[in-house]
Amino acid sequence: MAAREQKSLGAWFWVITLAVMTVASSYGMMNWLGELTESEPLERAPEYQRIVSLSPALTQTLVLLGAANHLVGISDYCDEYDELKEVKRVGTGLTPNYESIVGLKPDLIVLETTKQADYKNLEAITQTQALTWLTLDDVTTSTRLLGDMTNNSPSASHLSDKLSSVLRVEKNATGPRVLLLLGLSNFDGGSLWYIKRNSLHGAGLHAAGALNAVDKDISGAPSMSLEELLKIDPDMIITMVSQPEFSNEDKKVYAKRLEQLGTLKAVQTNKIGFLVGKELMGTGPGILNFVEELKLEVQRVGKVQP
Repeated sequence: MAAREQKSLGAWFWVITLAVMTVASSYGMMNWLGELTESEPLERAPEYQRIVSLSPALTQTLVLLGAANHLVGISDYCDEYDELKEVKRVGTGLTPNYESIVGLKPDLIVLETTKQADYKNLEAITQTQALTWLTLDDVTTSTRLLGDMTNNSPSASHLSDKLSSVLRVEKNATGPRVLLLLGLSNFDGGSLWYIKRNSLHGAGLHAAGALNAVDKDISGAPSMSLEELLKIDPDMIITMVSQPEFSNEDKKVYAKRLEQLGTLKAVQTNKIGFLVGKELMGTGPGILNFVEELKLEVQRVGKVQP
């Protein structure tokens, strides 16, 4: 009986020893192959080398992150960059030039999420990533994702943190009520287009120390009638002008259009201002410059005597 038990224990000893050796060998092999390390995650986001960007905001972000060398195609409306002089323009997110994009052999296409975009045709070319880019949370999240995709995570984290620190501020309860208009060049007494509170530029307006005269969230495109404007009666009206230069003659033309709004407090007290520059309209990292320019204009207009 004792001999049988000893034989049984010996058999179990070799089974256990073999199991331990197998686990140890597998663990060592995984480390040698780089499949199991403490310094790296088990899964890493893929890094893309040939990217087509169909969004000016995404292109500007990629350039600022130091990923311009990853771009092989950009949209027709992207700004001019020294780093992208040789990069081909391939349409827009809504009207992409499919033939040109195919010829570039991209491994990733990025664009902003819209209801009108035809993602299926783009996905047939290569992997396509539609990024939501409306609110501050959208922008910071998508910026970090672009950093992961181009191996620029530290730069992306720094930019996201900077956007948050500048734009995520409490409203200045004593700030002036500002109506930020999107141009008056086509104003004929009909609808007026403006910056809504629940937008990236709306956050920039609060960051500049002002209050949005339209103090409610708006879904869809923000426009108002002349009658609605008269009810709101803002303390200041600042018009964003998308042109490189804005002369005194141009200002006189705009001022004349505002004469028909003479019952408004802002017109009567001459609290009228302008923000000039196409780059201020964008929703890329240039929004930080928008905040600084708007802050200066709000201060300047606030000092103007009636």
